[in-house]
Amino acid sequence: MIEKSTRQRFTESAIVSSIGIIFILMSVYVPILQLLIFFTAVPYILITMRNGLKYGIMSACISALAVLMFSNIFYSATLFFLFFMPGIAIGHTGKGCKEPYVPISWGFISSITLTMIYIKLLSVVFGVDIVQLVMEMFEQALEFQSTLPMHAGDIDAQEILSIMGSIIPGLIIVQAMSMSFFNYYISLSILKRVERESVSMPRISEFTLPGNIALGILIIYFLTMTMKGVPWIKYDALVANITLIILFMFFLQGFAVLGHLLSKTKMNSALKNTLLFMALVLGPFSSFVSILGFLDSIIDFRRIRR
Repeated sequence: MIEKSTRQRFTESAIVSSIGIIFILMSVYVPILQLLIFFTAVPYILITMRNGLKYGIMSACISALAVLMFSNIFYSATLFFLFFMPGIAIGHTGKGCKEPYVPISWGFISSITLTMIYIKLLSVVFGVDIVQLVMEMFEQALEFQSTLPMHAGDIDAQEILSIMGSIIPGLIIVQAMSMSFFNYYISLSILKRVERESVSMPRISEFTLPGNIALGILIIYFLTMTMKGVPWIKYDALVANITLIILFMFFLQGFAVLGHLLSKTKMNSALKNTLLFMALVLGPFSSFVSILGFLDSIIDFRRIRR
């Protein structure tokens, strides 16, 4: 690999950051593109992997200031804490790493930590309860749905709100896991096309949870059951959050297995990508993928676990 000069690193970081800012602004002003926000960590993963930690941090700070000029401080801070900085953690630990769970784990840990810090800062500095704000937005969405002619009249809005309120910790963890997982592999896909050298990079179809994950989950559930009688623990909420997190972990492994199985077929790439997209967005399909991941954690269909 040709060593790049400081000027080349700075120029490349500026170009990648600018592209990221353009996509962020597009998602702000074009509602149909709001899904792009979920992938805003990708530019900072790429910058940190290719140019180093210093350029990643510098790019994230400048990008946050640029976004602030076109939006507001809450939006800019949200992107900085929840996407830019975890992206830097993924890029820093993922550079030259052959085990994908290492950068994904660091991205997850940094995302959870920064999310907690961000929520606390909003509460202390601005007096904003982000959890309550999310619940109010969800309640408004339910009220709007109830005004539609074809709404499901048997849905108990208060019951749904209660369930959503109880699993918010689990949803935060799932968001952090999914952000780290998908942003990491998208970044690797881009790097494979940019770096022409024959560099060995982990593929999404090779991702696997630790081999003892099934035993670990049984232990977690056993310990959870022992807390059923503890008065200061909301047992039902605890079980719901743990179940949500575990199902999503198996979903990630199942998604990798599905990618592996599809790679063995003669389908064209468009159909393969469509099936993978359906696995992400369709509920019944997602449940099947989670089951597939659970079975693979026991049987190891791909024979890749050491």
